[in-house]
Amino acid sequence: MLRTGLAVVVLCLITAAIAAANPIAADIYIDFDPPSEMFTIDPTQYVSFDAYVVVGPYTSWLSASSVSFDLSLDSEAGLFNSEFVSDLPGASVVGAPGDGITVSSGNCLGQFPLILGRISIFPIGGSGYVRIHPHPDLGSVYSDCEDPVQEHDLCFVQDGGIHAYDVWPRDVCGTSPVIQSDWGAIKAMFRQ
Repeated sequence: MLRTGLAVVVLCLITAAIAAANPIAADIYIDFDPPSEMFTIDPTQYVSFDAYVVVGPYTSWLSASSVSFDLSLDSEAGLFNSEFVSDLPGASVVGAPGDGITVSSGNCLGQFPLILGRISIFPIGGSGYVRIHPHPDLGSVYSDCEDPVQEHDLCFVQDGGIHAYDVWPRDVCGTSPVIQSDWGAIKAMFRQ
């Protein structure tokens, strides 16, 4: 009985250590009317509108000091200002859509859900997508506001559709230090 109890305690400690080493991923997506999670829009031709980049919303206890990502837009759907603008107090934006964008601050950007910023789109007709991707150089990460700062993965969960209704959720996440075989071994122990 003592061996079984000791084995369970050791297993719990190992599982907790692995979980602590595993970065916490956050969702990043396009929203045309935050926080309503409006993923498609039917804009009037030649009338500008904004597409917002949002991190969250299901991890509201987390916060970020920097977030790296990239954006692209189908050219048939519209033209967009090459500048990504953030309204977060103290935030600075480095980069442009297509080259990679990083929003950061010397202080904390804020807690999730966090509207990182927006791009203005001028629709010229047709349908298309605003797509969110990993940063070409930095990948898909955000830095938290802890001391010391740690990097965590981003999961790209939703693009935006312009006159497009086949915008399906996706789940493209960064790499994780906990590999599948580790979880399989842990699950196998509980099955016995």
